[in-house]
Amino acid sequence: MANRTFTLSNGTRMPIIGYGINKFEIEQLSVKSLEVAFDSGCRNFNTAFINSDEKILGKAISHWIGNGLVERKDLFITAKLAVYFNPIKSVEKFVDLSLANLGLDYIDLYLLHLPEFCKCAEKNQCVLNQMSSLNDDDFLAIWKGMEEMVTAGKVMNIGFANVNSQKVSMVMKNAKIKPAVVQLEIHPFIPNLDQIKFCKQNGITVLGYAPLDDGNFCMKEKDTKSKNDRSFVNEEVIIRIARKHSKTPGQVILRHMMQGRIGPLSKTLNHTRIKENFDIFDFVLDKYDINELDRLNKMFNPKACQFVCKKHLHLPKYLYDL
Repeated sequence: MANRTFTLSNGTRMPIIGYGINKFEIEQLSVKSLEVAFDSGCRNFNTAFINSDEKILGKAISHWIGNGLVERKDLFITAKLAVYFNPIKSVEKFVDLSLANLGLDYIDLYLLHLPEFCKCAEKNQCVLNQMSSLNDDDFLAIWKGMEEMVTAGKVMNIGFANVNSQKVSMVMKNAKIKPAVVQLEIHPFIPNLDQIKFCKQNGITVLGYAPLDDGNFCMKEKDTKSKNDRSFVNEEVIIRIARKHSKTPGQVILRHMMQGRIGPLSKTLNHTRIKENFDIFDFVLDKYDINELDRLNKMFNPKACQFVCKKHLHLPKYLYDL
């Protein structure tokens, strides 16, 4: 696959593979890690206001552009609407805050981060275990606010993260601007096949976060064993295919996603692995490889898995097509 970009529904070109910085502890994330990703060819960076990491990315962007290393048009930056108090009336406020943090005039992709909002005492402090679900009217009101940001030129594309196809379909029936992207947790233990199929049928690009994150999310397999009991990078079929192509298991997983027209968002602070994650354009999985990996995906039942945030916020009815 020589082409390294997707074309979104409005014609925007988005680099296929991105670097997600929105899971790291702030004290661990350094501009150096972003520099390694940039030097490895990354131009697609994924951040989130709720994790307070936008300013770190903004500092790196300022350095790259200020030193003539890249033009703004060649970067693709994703930010997310914070789930703070009363988000329905605060879309523009949080877009402006993200723009200021990033030092940008526009955001390439803006996503509704979660299908719930915090019932917080302070507007700038979100407590994830004090959440309230967004009903259909809330979704539509927020989406309208995001559409207004596109009209204003502050945001180029809009979409969802962690929202199931029923909610996406409901918004599509009432939207002026179609969702360009749906971002989901995707890896061999949670392939999210039904939701991917829905998105592809409706011309929505799928991004997969945590593609190699085999142990940091609390999930259960259908055999009720903890996900921490096994690592999918140690699955025999993945190791065999990796040896065949002289690549790592992680590179095979990312390549499989990419060839399936899913944009993987790799996340690591390890500089060697950062480089490896962007070194997946010099080999191609054949039909046999793909069939074997697809079969592995189908071994696990995504409907038996549960997404749990750090604060034990349960969102299975939204994240998965239950």
